[in-house]
Amino acid sequence: MGGNELSPGITLGRSIVAGTNTVPVVAPYTFFTDRVNQVDLRVTKAIQIEKYRIELMADFYNVFNVSPVTARNAAIGPVFYTPTAILQSAFMKVGGRFTF
Repeated sequence: MGGNELSPGITLGRSIVAGTNTVPVVAPYTFFTDRVNQVDLRVTKAIQIEKYRIELMADFYNVFNVSPVTARNAAIGPVFYTPTAILQSAFMKVGGRFTF
């Protein structure tokens, strides 16, 4: 073997793959996603029976069912700036409380 040749069993002592660097391609604070205006609503009905109290609750989230984009793809390529997440659609949660 010559002086500059490496045998198959010798490594460089470090990872061959270098780390990744994030390089901003677009100036910061120039691209923004849509404004998120979400309306949530709670309806409660309290019922008193002697010394007991029952509360029935219904929570409505995203009442107007809007769907603004909340995240976009920042990777350069054919999918640059495409939406990756949107606001969850309208849904309802029911619950209750019993106090004695």
